[in-house]
Amino acid sequence: MIINPTTSSPGVSTLEK
Repeated sequence: MIINPTTSSPGVSTLEK
């Protein structure tokens, strides 16, 4: 599952980055 960092928490943004 791919979650956009914009809709997700900042923590998830780091993982997606």
